[in-house]
Amino acid sequence: MLTSLYVAIMGPVIGGIADRSVPMAFLFMGALILVGALVFRIGEEHVKMETA
Repeated sequence: MLTSLYVAIMGPVIGGIADRSVPMAFLFMGALILVGALVFRIGEEHVKMETA
């Protein structure tokens, strides 16, 4: 559901940017991905496996 909400909001936003400039739309999407990677960073504590 969260993914559908994201697509419903960001689809028209990115489409509006692409109407003006396709390279700017790609730049916006790339920046969005980089910001998301920094905000939702996976730390060591998230990937450690507990041994029995």
